[in-house]
Amino acid sequence: MNKESCGQYRPRRSGRVIGGDDASIEEFPWQVSLQKFSINGIVPIPHFKHLCGASIINHDWLLTAAHCVDGIANQILPMNLRAVIGTDLWRNALIQPSIQILSISKIIVHENWDESAGKNDIALIRTSRPIIFNEKVNSICIPDTELNITNNVVVTGWGMTSDRSLLGGVLPNRLKKLHIPVVEMEKCRKIYNFQTYEITDRMICAGSFRNGHCIGAYMGDSGGPLITYIDGRAYQIGLVSFSLPCRTYSAPDVYTKVNKYYKWIEKTVG
Repeated sequence: MNKESCGQYRPRRSGRVIGGDDASIEEFPWQVSLQKFSINGIVPIPHFKHLCGASIINHDWLLTAAHCVDGIANQILPMNLRAVIGTDLWRNALIQPSIQILSISKIIVHENWDESAGKNDIALIRTSRPIIFNEKVNSICIPDTELNITNNVVVTGWGMTSDRSLLGGVLPNRLKKLHIPVVEMEKCRKIYNFQTYEITDRMICAGSFRNGHCIGAYMGDSGGPLITYIDGRAYQIGLVSFSLPCRTYSAPDVYTKVNKYYKWIEKTVG
């Protein structure tokens, strides 16, 4: 992986908006919009629509969640997927000179991915040509050991801006960022222990329910990075995996813990 220059970014201050802060691609140059080929509407028109988030880990590979590309809802062939890079807008991205739109040559899902239990929810995607790095495109650092995670971490994506609801939810055009608290594992296990999901040491729980609102990842954020910062560099500690309905259970989101898969990633990308 690209260890020398990974995690470098350009900080920016931004105003608070509903559903998180607006984010610039210079702040999160590893952010990717994975888009799926679709034909729908009253007059069917072929187009691509945002499916999931992903992150750049080197010049050829992206990291995302397995459920984004392999599952009951999604069985996606590489030819039906593309990666949009170098932009904080997933719609009308073609008007931006920094944009890179890459077709996909290979999708590799973790061999122990278990959709019913949410375990090993991680996948690698190879782009059809090398990603060109610049001030708006860079890789994020992938930790190979356990990091001393501070309480506040950052999740980014183009997820729904209402409380995890398909009804009335709005998929924003501009990238959002949200500072969220990490939740202790024992507390998270107590919330999820009556469900089919087993919270393991390969997961991280983060997010909160505050003033009647869910604070965390929403529909469309799946596969995107959960980030912490060390010595001025960004490290991806998790990727958006699953959650219970927040209003019903006051449940945090569950993230795949990336450092637990470092050897698998390293072996796969060569």
